[in-house]
Amino acid sequence: MPQYYAHRHRRRSRNVRPAAMLPLLKLVLAACMTMLAGRNMALHDLSARKSMEDHTRYEMTSRESFVTDSAAKETNASTRNSGRRGETRKIIARQFPTATVPSDVSRLPMALQPVTFRNCCPVMHRPPKKPRCGEVCLTAHACNNSLYPFESTRQIHFLRPRSQENRDVLRARCNRRNSLQTPPYQWCQQWRNDSIMHANRLRDDNNTAVAATTAFLDPYAANLPPPGCSIFNNGGGSGSYQHLLLFPSVKMAFCGIPKVGITQWMQFLRFTFGAKDYLSSPHIKPEVFAMRYDKINEEAQAEILNGECPCMPYPNWKFVAFLRDPAERLLSAYLDKVVTKRLERDHFQRMHGLNRTLSFEEFIGILAETPPPQSSSSSQPCGGGSDLDALRGVNWCTNPHWRPQTFSCGLSEFLPRFTFVGSLDHIESQSRTILQHVGLWEDYGRWYHWHTHKKDAEGGRCGSSPPSLAVGEPLFGFQQTPRESGGGGRRLNDTLRASDTGYGHATDSRSKMNAYYRSGDMLEKVKRLYEQDYKLWELVNEEELHGGKELAMKLSEVCRRSVS
Repeated sequence: MPQYYAHRHRRRSRNVRPAAMLPLLKLVLAACMTMLAGRNMALHDLSARKSMEDHTRYEMTSRESFVTDSAAKETNASTRNSGRRGETRKIIARQFPTATVPSDVSRLPMALQPVTFRNCCPVMHRPPKKPRCGEVCLTAHACNNSLYPFESTRQIHFLRPRSQENRDVLRARCNRRNSLQTPPYQWCQQWRNDSIMHANRLRDDNNTAVAATTAFLDPYAANLPPPGCSIFNNGGGSGSYQHLLLFPSVKMAFCGIPKVGITQWMQFLRFTFGAKDYLSSPHIKPEVFAMRYDKINEEAQAEILNGECPCMPYPNWKFVAFLRDPAERLLSAYLDKVVTKRLERDHFQRMHGLNRTLSFEEFIGILAETPPPQSSSSSQPCGGGSDLDALRGVNWCTNPHWRPQTFSCGLSEFLPRFTFVGSLDHIESQSRTILQHVGLWEDYGRWYHWHTHKKDAEGGRCGSSPPSLAVGEPLFGFQQTPRESGGGGRRLNDTLRASDTGYGHATDSRSKMNAYYRSGDMLEKVKRLYEQDYKLWELVNEEELHGGKELAMKLSEVCRRSVS
């Protein structure tokens, strides 16, 4: 050993005597433990006092029920050793929920009650296109009740599907309107057809004939592709009403727009029916098909569109829509359908004759090109050839995921018909307000819950089980993002959002805006492409909900004269 290192080794040997130091180390360690225990107890007491103060203050301003101290302790204790999932639940237990799981589970909505039935079944005597994915799972009353998802035989008759007899006539109407490609925006065009006398023959619960004769707004006389075009075209050319969802128990027609949270509203619709697999992918579930405005008979369509008139047999229908920042929505559609998902990406490339993934700038550039002319005599004016022609331009033949939002549900012509038009940026407060207004919040909205992690879902994409709940566990509430009890209500975690319910299409596009819109020219192109969307978006992107009549009057002088 070199002399220098040998000297250092002898010095350490003389100064350090582990056996002699052991009692002293034990005393120091004990003192430190005592100090830490006292500090932790003080912090615990301070945290408990603050939590109690917050809880008391919140109770004074809210009618909601909260988890009790004992239930909170039980929830926290049960999650201490449960890994990542337990850590998430432990955090959520400190939130102020919209509701908590009661000890009497019969008080829960049907969809959240314990699963005792493990099968899947078709409903409404319709064989599913895909077993399981097109069936209702885990829900005994759906399989055993012949009325499901309807409330009565009268409702079944009212919302019956359109007959097969007029399909050829409808196809011609769809092709004729689609050939217009970009009809003018009129916002408040009423399209009243006073010459049409609408004879509606219904039967009530006592099988008594109910007749109504009245003039009505005629969606088939408008410039828009009429209801039902989605029967022939599920993508471009599917028409304005493809995703107008009906909540018949409260007479609400919700305008679902692709890439504006439509999946969550479909799941919520099934939640109100008591489907225990409501967190499954909802797009081909039978209840969603049955409640699509596009699929029901023409008489019922006219009734609902004119449903604000008390003279109708089914009056007081309310129309609701949410809009999203057009640039953010376009980026979300690009990430979801062109880039991220392998199946979607391969389908997109196959449909448009591509052998590579388009960059976002290339994608916008093709959309900005002039589309080829369409012929009204064509059997399919939105024929969707295997080249890039189907991507050029933004019009009725555009894929619904990046078709203008204002082409949806008659917004461009029947805007005054909408009771509420909201903003996705304010979805939490506005969706709650809407559900309270129509009467769905207390019974369903405040109880809604989803899996905190996708791996928690059992049963897969098509038969997802409901969340496992413990007594006293807080529930999120529909479209409500969990927030911390202190710190000004800061969001708990960006990954715990209502938009990520297990099988949604979340792309986190907002955080990627700067990365993809690298030049001002790209954003300017989008603003020109979606000019009418931006006009309406700039009016609705506020905390306050707006009515369609108010918005139409701001958009058009003609509307100011006619609506007022």
